[in-house]
Amino acid sequence: MSVWKKLVLMNMGAANAAFSFLAMIVIGYVFNWRARDLIWGLWLSSLCLGAFVFVAHFIVWPLIRAKNAVARVKALFGGGFSLVFFTFHYGGFHLIHSFFLSVFFPLEGFSAQEFKIGMYGRIALTYWPAALITVWAQRDLIFALEDASFSTDSVYKYVVKMHLMIFVLAAFTVSKVDSFLVYVVVCVFYFFPFKAFFPSLPDWLSTDLDPADNPGNSGITRRFDEGVARLISHGNAAYDEGNGKTAGKLWKSAIRNIKWAETTSGRRLSDARADVEARLARLTSEQMEKGTLFYQNEKHLEAIAAWETILEYDPENREATQAVQIARLESQKKRCRDKPPNEKC
Repeated sequence: MSVWKKLVLMNMGAANAAFSFLAMIVIGYVFNWRARDLIWGLWLSSLCLGAFVFVAHFIVWPLIRAKNAVARVKALFGGGFSLVFFTFHYGGFHLIHSFFLSVFFPLEGFSAQEFKIGMYGRIALTYWPAALITVWAQRDLIFALEDASFSTDSVYKYVVKMHLMIFVLAAFTVSKVDSFLVYVVVCVFYFFPFKAFFPSLPDWLSTDLDPADNPGNSGITRRFDEGVARLISHGNAAYDEGNGKTAGKLWKSAIRNIKWAETTSGRRLSDARADVEARLARLTSEQMEKGTLFYQNEKHLEAIAAWETILEYDPENREATQAVQIARLESQKKRCRDKPPNEKC
């Protein structure tokens, strides 16, 4: 098969990595970048990627999932605390790293012995294309599995890889081997989607972009599948324990992420999605029947609790919403009937 045909047949994840690779080559050529420039470009990329991921997972996604004002306030304060903590931790790591980089690879106009805050403005204005490409290539870190338990490990793993590459580039620079050819070679090993052309390549040899990057990447696909499988298995366990609310939320999350993978990577996961949807439909049916049975026995509060379980994971469910409204009215009427005649209802 020709290289062109392989490119055409590459899944979206690999195509995404290939575009990033070509974009970095073109930008390096246009701006006459060398290994030294790629060092600062990767440093800025790492900082920006972490900022986007932390803001998304600590603030944006929790606010979107919040169902009312109280939940939004809790999400804002809780997420704000986490954001401040990781801003100091993650940002401090990059700040210290920049001190060392400024000594060994000083920017033009800034001496190695002199540290100025204006240096960061120069870095942002000069190397923003590298950061833009990296954040775009790694955008799935921001959007993937947004309903699952978020772990900062995904960001830090990527940062470790990026900073190891910085040390490799530094070795080239210190050895006076600093040319556009070195820049291209490093970009090949860092950005090129080897897995698309060599599927049997061991994971430890793969240099494809890491963490939840693109479900289309075979290594990523496995990790994505593992993540969804955990959501489903935890949902099954919650269901077996009689915790319908948690089971419904986990299964609903699995369905959303399966649909996301189908849309972004072109994978056919209809069988897996149908299985989880069947589980969710069965849970909903059981909760509706449970609520109906309570309602028929005039146990309105128990009926409301059963139907509200559905609304926890499916707030748009009209049947459950209407049932809750009717049960509340009946509960109010029952309280009025049971009160003494001289008391207002």
